[in-house]
Amino acid sequence: AIGSIGSLFLSDERCKDKIEAIDNALETLRELQPVSFYYNSEYSATPERLHHGFIAQQYKEVMPDATYYDSSKELYCIDTNDLIALLVRAVQQLELKIGNLEAVGGLRRTMNFSLGGK
Repeated sequence: AIGSIGSLFLSDERCKDKIEAIDNALETLRELQPVSFYYNSEYSATPERLHHGFIAQQYKEVMPDATYYDSSKELYCIDTNDLIALLVRAVQQLELKIGNLEAVGGLRRTMNFSLGGK
């Protein structure tokens, strides 16, 4: 796999170039279309097992650099490892939004109390 050593992915800063913070994680995640599905029997030893994931052709529209075409099998594949950083960043962004909302709520309560409200 590209950027990997066995099942480990290279993460050392010395291996990377043009490093930028992820600013639009929530927007990117909103565009993804998670689905549940069963694999066709020719692609699975357990076709009765329910899976959760994505359709590569749809995923490619949102995250083209994490979508690959396996010409030997003539199938599209996705690298969900790229999704991990987006999920972490989205949680961080949501945490910030929640903190801001809580601060606004606290300010409103303080203002109501000081104005003689409940």
